[in-house]
Amino acid sequence: MDIEFLRGKETERQRAFLAALLPCLTRREQIVSVCLTGSLAGDRADRWSSVDLLLVWNQVDGRATTGATPTVAVREALEEAFGPESFFCEQDCYDETEGKLSGAGPFDPSTGRLPGEPRRAGVLFEIAWTMVADSGRLGERRGPVRPLYVADALTMDLPEILNKRGAQLGPPNVKTVEKNLARFWLLLGRLPAVVRRREALAAHALVADMRMLLVELVVALNGADRPQSRARINQYLGPAQLAAFENSMGLPHTGQRQEAIQGPNWVGQAVSLVVLYRWYAPQLVERHEIRYPQAAEDAVLAQLRGELENWPAQISTG
Repeated sequence: MDIEFLRGKETERQRAFLAALLPCLTRREQIVSVCLTGSLAGDRADRWSSVDLLLVWNQVDGRATTGATPTVAVREALEEAFGPESFFCEQDCYDETEGKLSGAGPFDPSTGRLPGEPRRAGVLFEIAWTMVADSGRLGERRGPVRPLYVADALTMDLPEILNKRGAQLGPPNVKTVEKNLARFWLLLGRLPAVVRRREALAAHALVADMRMLLVELVVALNGADRPQSRARINQYLGPAQLAAFENSMGLPHTGQRQEAIQGPNWVGQAVSLVVLYRWYAPQLVERHEIRYPQAAEDAVLAQLRGELENWPAQISTG
């Protein structure tokens, strides 16, 4: 179980967390492999990185081996490593052949403490599992995968499978791109209601959803379909694209407190997102030979001009 590669990356707490948990996982004979995924498995780890593990679970005739189910076994391993009251996790599994536990737990306060940190700190984690029969799909998994433990009983050649892995980013799904092009306008059409009702929380959520959808469209324009996580999203955008999105958030410049005084300008942010959409959407339409949702745009913009007095009559991308 090699976790020493994490040294020198501001990941002392994650290394201590793994050092405590890995022996408790590998003592369970049903677990025949433990792989590290996420930023810790690659070269982007920092002190805020979560510990993401993928377990390969033994099975017979397509069913889990006798004994504890994966959910129970993982919880028991967490309790053995940290105590029953020192961590929290929630379950997300379709059935006991595939699923995950996500949560937060401690690390050993006697090791790995960074200068200035409290004696006790926490680590976010996600522990997913798959059956041996499905372990070949590891070669299709997006993002880095690093084996930490492989049991002698595992008949598959895990390193060979991982070495054959393709690109970390897949190609964009054209149907999803076309759907999202139209969905942008459907989201924007909800803006008058939340603005006129002065529902600030709903307006914030709506504008955030629009921005994230537009990010997905721009990532598709860059020729990729990124892993579905909001963490580390900056890496999938070019410098100019990232600056454009940050500008659309209407954040105050250094030394200015306009946003704090007047409150967020939801209409202004939405207009800036329309500008970005009109810049990137035609490029997507041309590249993938799909239809531009002109009818949706016309209907929603007519609604906005009729319902919001400060919505501009014309929006220029120049």
